[in-house]
Amino acid sequence: MTRKYKIKKIFKFLLFSSIPALLFFGAAEIFCRVFRTSPASAHGRSGYVVPDPTLLWRLKRFDEGPFKTNSFGFRDNEVPAESVHAAD
Repeated sequence: MTRKYKIKKIFKFLLFSSIPALLFFGAAEIFCRVFRTSPASAHGRSGYVVPDPTLLWRLKRFDEGPFKTNSFGFRDNEVPAESVHAAD
């Protein structure tokens, strides 16, 4: 076997062995784009969370119930605004 023939054989093997992987990932991409859901509804939490620029998601403010939260979305007592800025 010549060197050129070996290189051609290796190239052909790599080319044809990557086709199933490309087909699989292409089908997975199409499936994910067609059946896309929002992250909140996928976890069943769409009624309890709101988008947050820093945390990605935070809890809504609830004054009563199992998710009693403050305005920051944390399960804690309400913190006055002046005490938050005093730490700066």
